[in-house]
Amino acid sequence: MRYEPRKRQFKWTWKFGVILAAGIVVLSFMLSYLFRSTEIQGDFHACGFSNSEMRDLQEQSAQTIELEDYLFYGETLALYMDPYDGEEDGIYGKTMELVNICSGEQFSFTIGNTADRQIYLPDLSDGTYEIYLIDSFQRKRVVFANAVHSEPFQTIRREGKVKEVTLVADRTVLDQYGGSLSAHYAFLQVDTVTPSQEKADVLIDPYGLYTTIWGGIDVGFSENGIVEYQETYEVATAMKEQLESYGLRVLLARGEEEVVEYYGENSRASKGYEANANYIISIGFTYGSGHAGIETYHGVQSSSRLSNDLMYYLLKTYAIAGSTTYTSQTNIAGIFSSSYAEGDDGRSVYDSMPVFRESGGKATLAGQYNERSSANQIYANANGMQGIELDLACVSDEDDIKNYEKNKETIIRGLSEGFVYALGIDPANAEG
Repeated sequence: MRYEPRKRQFKWTWKFGVILAAGIVVLSFMLSYLFRSTEIQGDFHACGFSNSEMRDLQEQSAQTIELEDYLFYGETLALYMDPYDGEEDGIYGKTMELVNICSGEQFSFTIGNTADRQIYLPDLSDGTYEIYLIDSFQRKRVVFANAVHSEPFQTIRREGKVKEVTLVADRTVLDQYGGSLSAHYAFLQVDTVTPSQEKADVLIDPYGLYTTIWGGIDVGFSENGIVEYQETYEVATAMKEQLESYGLRVLLARGEEEVVEYYGENSRASKGYEANANYIISIGFTYGSGHAGIETYHGVQSSSRLSNDLMYYLLKTYAIAGSTTYTSQTNIAGIFSSSYAEGDDGRSVYDSMPVFRESGGKATLAGQYNERSSANQIYANANGMQGIELDLACVSDEDDIKNYEKNKETIIRGLSEGFVYALGIDPANAEG
């Protein structure tokens, strides 16, 4: 009988090898998937780190400095060593360092004594930051006395995007990764996101049409062909259109003939608070001798940076100089500060101008000035709008009004462009 090789056995061995190899591939995929699925993505997660990399964050600095409070104002995050009360704070003058643990990028700056002179959020790249302070020539890691989980805060729109920022300081945030923190170490998380359509960037407040403390409706000054409440509304609508051409969402604090108060849930500022606006622009006019020209004002809890950059642009681009009525705070004319006022509590920490005081939330002690102001206590801890007042001309000065009327279109365009310039937006990049 002829011998036949055992071909069936050879075929079975070959098929078994294929099946075994396929099984190894499937098993490897399942194990890989299972391994990945066990990676935790908790409420606090940095840089796409693995669980073991998140645990490494527990290796913190031995040198720490404790803070107690924070607030968001305009587009700035401000930190405080004591509970914020509008008084001087020990953090002023210290050097702060932010370290992006995702990229290694570092920022260093000196902390000013106003709410807008700390962490300017638009400057930050995406990532998670550790926060340090230079104290007594030593670099110390920032911790908080109590756990902090801020609500996400958003900057204004730039090219359709906003920076969304969250401050977290909680010793338990690494527990879910198997790590441990000995204190409430502060982390700042920054992401670029698309804002909701409801989020506003700027609130414009045309002066006039509110109830005065004496009763009656304030319509503003009226002379030389200018009725203030009407003119400010016209300017506000024109500025709204121009600012929106840069992709900003802009609201008006009142309608053309609408009476809106400075206090209460339906107040002027409430429109900005409810829409999470970052800035408020007040439009008005001046009256009296020596007030010719544009005057800009900032609140006592903010610096002159915004108004200085705006007026610099107006002078450089359109050769329109500000008023020299008083001594300007800077070498650019037309830049002035509001003043402090004493509240019912006897403290002189309040802004005398309600448009600044009642729109700045926690930073400007909204709702705390007097009994009338108490109607805004709902906003006492709110994120604040940084304010600027633009007084366009002196209604009692005939020559100044003639100059304003002649250059009105240029003034409105220049102020709108100067405002976005101050926010780091190129005025040449208007849409359409």
